[in-house]
Amino acid sequence: MDALTHGIAGVVIARATFEPSLGKWATITAVAVSLLPDVDFLLKFINKRLYIKYHRSFANSLFCLVPLSLFLGFIFNRICGLHSFPSFTALTFITLGSHVFFDTLNPFGTMIFTPFSNYRFSWDVVYIVDPIFTSLLLFPLIVSYIQPQYSRLICIGSLISLSFYIALRFINHARARRYNQQYIRAKGLKVSRFASLPTHFSPFRWWNLIETEDYIYKAWISTLNQRCGQEENYQMWPRVICQSPWESSAWIRKALELPEVKTYLWFARFPVMKYHGFIQNTHRIAFYDYRFEGYKGKLPFVYVVDFHPDGQVSSQYFHRNWDFLRWARDLRKTTAQ
Repeated sequence: MDALTHGIAGVVIARATFEPSLGKWATITAVAVSLLPDVDFLLKFINKRLYIKYHRSFANSLFCLVPLSLFLGFIFNRICGLHSFPSFTALTFITLGSHVFFDTLNPFGTMIFTPFSNYRFSWDVVYIVDPIFTSLLLFPLIVSYIQPQYSRLICIGSLISLSFYIALRFINHARARRYNQQYIRAKGLKVSRFASLPTHFSPFRWWNLIETEDYIYKAWISTLNQRCGQEENYQMWPRVICQSPWESSAWIRKALELPEVKTYLWFARFPVMKYHGFIQNTHRIAFYDYRFEGYKGKLPFVYVVDFHPDGQVSSQYFHRNWDFLRWARDLRKTTAQ
């Protein structure tokens, strides 16, 4: 989830649990602890490759949850001087645990098994920024300050209502996955992976993706309308897009050998590779992870590699503000050809 939602969740958890005994230090501790695992977000502004490699790793690991809770509980207990180490430890454990759980809900993925595995686990049920999710925490929190005598009950009710919303998301996610499975069986596809990914707002709207060796299939699904799950709603997109198959495929193979590209493909769940041609005296290859939806047609996490004609790497970088709408139009033209 986004940092704002994590911070609000920290305040709600504090007011629902240990605020009566720890006072303002419960809120201070919960907010600080709820935001702490996202400190590595700063890597995005230093080196985006390091960001996708290490974001949501050690601080989000299930194996680090207990020792980190004990350490932070000890630190905050010493700072405030209340001599309530068990309460601070319990509060940090609950807050850290909620942060890890919330992060596993969205498609970005969380390395909860660090340091034993770098597998990115995800339930794929909530978008990274979900206004409904945030509102179920924010509005009750505001009311709890207006009616302080009922603050604990209001915040407990907030967490309960959020639990029902998450459960609704899980139920509809399972329905969307069934549409995927039905399409796979109907077409007899040999599938590498498939997923039903959440959209920005509605718990009933999903983005179904299927990956085979050569293609990615996509469909917008509504669990309230069975017609949205029919076969004709799926579109087929090539995984490798080449304008001139002989030369361009060779440049793609060369790009795939680069360690940075291998890191990117480890991170990507539905990668698409495209040879863009000879641009500014370099051969350009672009990689895009199809699980991410661009805001106003701008794609995140597009990795570009430029080669000199002699085969040496000219540059490689994450391209910002990649135009998805133009990219999709070019892709449809290539598919039609």
